[in-house]
Amino acid sequence: MLSFSKLIQEYKEESDSSQKRYLLTSFLSRCPLEELNNALSFLSGKKEKAILGEKELEGFVSEYLDQPLWMIRSSIEEVGDLSEAISLLTGNPSPIVEIQIGVILEKANQLINLKENAREVLFSIWKTFPIAEKNFFHKLLLGKQNIKIHETLLIEIVADLFDLETGILFEKFRDSKINWKTISILQILSSWFPNRKLERLDEVSISKRIDPSLPKKWHSPSLFLKNQILKGTHFLLFPNGISTQAILHSSGLFLWKKNGFLYENECPSLFREFSSVKENAHILGWLEKNKGGEDIFVYYDILEYKGEDLTFKSIKERRKILDSIFVSDLPSIRAMEWEMVSEALDSQEFQKRFLKEYRNVYLFHPEENEFLEFKTPEQTVRAVLLYGRKAMSNEGSTFWELSFGVPSKNGGDVFQTLARISIDSKHSLFLEIDSFFKENTIEKKGPIRGVPTIWKAELSFHKILPSKRHKIGFLLEDVKIRRKVSSEEPLDSLDSLLNLRDIKM
Repeated sequence: MLSFSKLIQEYKEESDSSQKRYLLTSFLSRCPLEELNNALSFLSGKKEKAILGEKELEGFVSEYLDQPLWMIRSSIEEVGDLSEAISLLTGNPSPIVEIQIGVILEKANQLINLKENAREVLFSIWKTFPIAEKNFFHKLLLGKQNIKIHETLLIEIVADLFDLETGILFEKFRDSKINWKTISILQILSSWFPNRKLERLDEVSISKRIDPSLPKKWHSPSLFLKNQILKGTHFLLFPNGISTQAILHSSGLFLWKKNGFLYENECPSLFREFSSVKENAHILGWLEKNKGGEDIFVYYDILEYKGEDLTFKSIKERRKILDSIFVSDLPSIRAMEWEMVSEALDSQEFQKRFLKEYRNVYLFHPEENEFLEFKTPEQTVRAVLLYGRKAMSNEGSTFWELSFGVPSKNGGDVFQTLARISIDSKHSLFLEIDSFFKENTIEKKGPIRGVPTIWKAELSFHKILPSKRHKIGFLLEDVKIRRKVSSEEPLDSLDSLLNLRDIKM
């Protein structure tokens, strides 16, 4: 099992979000139970101030090793990191013993409260701590051992550890405004779930557990690949909004948008209306705003009902079940209307008639059991990188949010922001873009970095949709970086994009 110090080191070096989560879950499922609070407290994050300065630390290690300062500093320069260099210089103890996080934090607090005892504390640590724990402790002393795991991920891991519903924990942590630095996780869980037997699961049990509050994986239907749409084909037009799953279970109602959990206080009327449904169900829908700006849930499919998998039933049968669930007139819940092609159409004509104002269209035959997604042909535009922001996702993975633009006129030097694209560390261009910002940043506004307009790319997208929220009057749907292009290649202009679909600004 990894020590806590090794866990932090490997977590920081790991770029894959699923592997990061595995490291955390593995450690927290196996560490001594009395260490759980200390570990969660540290992982919840807080920028700690330095306890000692670098020169003070250098002076103490010079005395401990009985070596001149110039020799210590030469070693630090060679290693390139003060914390690591001092750890290597003082070496491993014999025998090597495991040092728990509670002991490390206790030693740090001793220095905070009684700084005059720094020499005694440090000498004791250098004699007894393994190299990894020394390195961790040195960074802690210098205010450089900062890590913050997003609360969402910590809650999800706690749910896994104690076999609890993630959705219920989200609501309870939000309502209680818990401070991870001061709580006993077992005490707080026992107060929330007095009738549950709270035992920590092992890794194997965690991997097998089923959380009834979680959504299914977000999969789009298969693509419609034919050129001709037959007469009598049905279709659904999805308005502006966001894909949402409603999970009705004996333990509660859980609404998940594609971009995260929906809390009850965000749309109380919707939760109130769903409470009239007494059976377990898993429903697919779309969350949109009505004219009053309130959220409404538009349902179109059901995956499970009363514990039965409905995916092999026909769409017509599934719709009949849905309509039987929502029999009363509910202002915040309604059915998505079925449309039908009254005559055979080719894909281009179908696109012209129905897709100008809708982002998603599903084609289907009611007697069959699958929807097919209709997508417009891919289009491309050559644009230039303008700005970027490096950040970390809730799962702990690093990503760049990039802003691309095009000149307002052909050959112009005034650029309009055209699209924002996020790429994570797995993207083939991530390292190149990361290096480009490090070497070429010319402007900083908070976390935003501006760069010279020299890094060009061909972007792909499916549709141009009118949008009052965007300064240029439209947005590109499903925009991605298709490839990098040479700096000599000409850029497309805003005018050329407007001509693609005759959008008037």
